Amino acid sequence: VEVALGRSGLTSSEVVRRENGEFDIALSRQAEPGNWLQLPQEENFRIILRLYDIPTSIDKKAIDHRLLPLITRTGCQP
Repeated sequence: VEVALGRSGLTSSEVVRRENGEFDIALSRQAEPGNWLQLPQEENFRIILRLYDIPTSIDKKAIDHRLLPLITRTGCQP
């Protein structure tokens, strides 16, 4: 999906993290401070989270899900 700023993602080397390693990424049509991705003005969008450092052969039961990133919807404006 095309956005005005032409940026549709962040990499782990670009994300600003807190001292404990945690981070937030805001998705919004209006600029937000910190880690922000612009949403298209009138189109639907899709969020894709890619985790490259997790072995593909690992047993799903062996993954500590508390350590994985969490996507949380904190609000929505039409």
